[in-house]
Amino acid sequence: MSRHYTLILAILAVGCGDPPEHLDRPDPAGVVYLTDTERLARISLSIRGLRPTAEEISAVATDGTQIEKLVDQWLDSDAYGRRIRDLHNENLKLRTDVDEQMPLVGLLRDRDTSDVHESTTEAALRLIEHVVANDLPYTEIVTADYMLTNDTLATIYGLNYDGIDHEWQKSTWSDGRPMAGILSDSELWRRHQSNGSNFHRGRANMLADQLLCSPFATRDIDVEGGIDLSDDLAVAHAVTEIESCIGCHQAMDPMAGFLWGFQGLVLAYAIENAHLKGCAWEPTNPDDPPDQYPEDYCYPLRIFQPSEEDAWIDYELRPPGYYGQPGSGLDQLGAHIADDPRFAQCAVRRFYAYFTQTPRDDVPTDLVRRLQDDFVASGYDAKALTRAIVLTDGFRVAQVTGEPGHEVVGLQTLRPEAHGDVVEQLTGFRWLRRAEQRGGVEAWGVVDLTQSDRYGFRAMTGGIDSLYVLSPVHTAQPIKTIFMGRLGEEAAGWVVDHDFQLPAEERRLLTLVEPTDVDEGLIRAQLQALHLAILSEALPIDDLEIDATWDLFSGALARGTPESAWKLTISVLLQDPRMVYY
Repeated sequence: MSRHYTLILAILAVGCGDPPEHLDRPDPAGVVYLTDTERLARISLSIRGLRPTAEEISAVATDGTQIEKLVDQWLDSDAYGRRIRDLHNENLKLRTDVDEQMPLVGLLRDRDTSDVHESTTEAALRLIEHVVANDLPYTEIVTADYMLTNDTLATIYGLNYDGIDHEWQKSTWSDGRPMAGILSDSELWRRHQSNGSNFHRGRANMLADQLLCSPFATRDIDVEGGIDLSDDLAVAHAVTEIESCIGCHQAMDPMAGFLWGFQGLVLAYAIENAHLKGCAWEPTNPDDPPDQYPEDYCYPLRIFQPSEEDAWIDYELRPPGYYGQPGSGLDQLGAHIADDPRFAQCAVRRFYAYFTQTPRDDVPTDLVRRLQDDFVASGYDAKALTRAIVLTDGFRVAQVTGEPGHEVVGLQTLRPEAHGDVVEQLTGFRWLRRAEQRGGVEAWGVVDLTQSDRYGFRAMTGGIDSLYVLSPVHTAQPIKTIFMGRLGEEAAGWVVDHDFQLPAEERRLLTLVEPTDVDEGLIRAQLQALHLAILSEALPIDDLEIDATWDLFSGALARGTPESAWKLTISVLLQDPRMVYY
């Protein structure tokens, strides 16, 4: 108990007097800056989705320059890796648990759907995390000659795997496809389908949009009438011969040409039907193309066929090329993208947009150019880019009261994915539930309600479901308040019950009191510690905030037990707006 109390007193001695002049009132330009502690909390919640610890707050309260050292430590943490996966999912839209899932048939009959969903949707995101975490050039996300797999994904696609306990490890695709980082990922292309006569154009547009910030779909083009869109050959002719079509397709179709070889659609019902047929080919028409063989849809799946890489010739489409540069194979496409200056520029926009919750196209151009130059000079170091973003002047501005012209990040909102992590960090509680079990093709098992859209609240509380809700919401929402209330109650009940079963030094939150303690001075000291842990606020013991929280606790104590009073108090703090808005 004394160690925690001494630490709180040390923080208060430095951090609760009059703040430095440049932090508590505007400078001549009318800029109000965050205090060092507020800045520390903003950075920590942004790049790792966790609250700063009491020790970290103490270090910064003593010396504000410690923030940069802490940022360097955090960039090497697993929590930062999770945020990297979240960042790229917002762009690649892979986590689609609201859609039909791979059926639990054949080699997957003994798995559960939660496992299959995580294994398939996380593979490309794990590869990106691996590149960033190991300080590899960010260009490797489109040039890597390896992929990451776990045992379930290896079963689905017949990959080499010798790991244990569902761990992720390096492997390679074994069907002859060129290796090009996420461009070679089957699940990326199973998510981003190519219907009918689209001929991979939608996929090419997705790459141009998410990797180059230059989507084809936003170009203004007047399309002539009279084209039979139901005739694949007529469409193919139009995009190569009709002037109004050529303007877009002369760049998009050659990029799409690199993606031939991947099946256009691999739907769950096709997989289920193929297994019902015993995975045997019984042709009714000897001229049926090979991509309709039922065995292709049986585990292990065959989504890529090298023999189909040149199928664009059959439709008289343009050969593979990258904005006028000829090429062939996914590996050449990846090399072209990595060498394109727009790739680095777009990466800067993606990272800045995510960590500051700014629309990608609204990031100031001069800021992008400055960060891009440093990013390229660093050897495409994604950690250095993140560091530069969170240490910009704009990231520590609370508000501007004078003339406009200052970069202002503004109030940030805790994302649903990070919300679950913060609550677990503080209380040890994870909001898990056993989902509905449906026999046959799906059986979800245990799901995390903060990470799920099918059974949980991710999209409803500001996240995306990657299929229907494609843009996050960073403003206050009624459902988010309801969600905070229920999660706060569950977590508070959990942590109080578990803390009081453990020695003080092993507890999460209630480190200064025992269930029988009712002394006001001791209770106030514990309330100080709770404000510090949950809200990153270092307050004196007689602060009005502590008075209000003491009134809440003592009022609850008058009507119940100390345990119930602590549950109510912690629940209220976990529902405080400052918990999720920073």
